[in-house]
Amino acid sequence: NVLQAINILSKLFSHIFIITNQQGIGKGIMSKDDLHLLHQKMIDEIEKKGGKIDKIYFCLHLEKDNCNCRKPKIGMIENAIKDFPSINIQKTYLIGDSPSDIQAGEKAGIKSVKVDNQFTLFDWAKQL
Repeated sequence: NVLQAINILSKLFSHIFIITNQQGIGKGIMSKDDLHLLHQKMIDEIEKKGGKIDKIYFCLHLEKDNCNCRKPKIGMIENAIKDFPSINIQKTYLIGDSPSDIQAGEKAGIKSVKVDNQFTLFDWAKQL
């Protein structure tokens, strides 16, 4: 029900971003072009169901690279805030399925919500 959830959230929030670690690029499993194609297909499917994604931020580094963008560091969040200065941190949520997602949100001062198979993005969206 992710597509339904993003449709609901698109009506409630002025911006929706995806912030994702993609070390598969750093490992040589996929290329940036592969990732861009995947992201475009995902955005197309989301838009078909009435949702929107304003921008996708991704980190291609390996954990050992110790970059500033790989979650749980907050470089990608800082980039979103710089790119979209209208973002109100007090009204912002970071939704994630991994500990590094939640840690990044907390480090950035953003309310964070952990989703999983028992409590999904759709469950959270319906609660709003």
